[in-house]
Amino acid sequence: MTLRKVLCPIAFEENSMVALNVAKKIAANQGATLVLTHVAPVVMVPMEWTLEPYKAAAEDAQERLQKIAEQLGADVKCEIIVRVGDPPQGIIGVAVSTKADLIVMATHGRTGISHFVLGSVAERVVREAPCPVLTIRPETFAAKKAASGESGDG
Repeated sequence: MTLRKVLCPIAFEENSMVALNVAKKIAANQGATLVLTHVAPVVMVPMEWTLEPYKAAAEDAQERLQKIAEQLGADVKCEIIVRVGDPPQGIIGVAVSTKADLIVMATHGRTGISHFVLGSVAERVVREAPCPVLTIRPETFAAKKAASGESGDG
């Protein structure tokens, strides 16, 4: 199976960066476009709401994703898409609109009450995505790399 588009949701935290490294390697190996996306969550408040307060967050995300794309180097072609809304829905929407062949994303691996209360973006994406989803649990991934003697940068 040849991959043309690899989607990597970025939440601007360490777990996302681990998943990004995996997505970059896959995209580079396949000659695929790496689609970086961020979905700024909307918090509903009990008043007439507008997306106006989220424009600054979306603009900041756009700038941050651009910097990340520049740091990836010339061996990977990147697209950047920023959305505002429900993160799982936004990620799935980007997967559909870009015709992504694969989604590579981090998961926190929450269980028990924290999973019940906080939910799981990755779990919803896995259930509803139009393409395969590779989830990376960074602490497990890092432990396996350390055990195998692999470096964390390549």
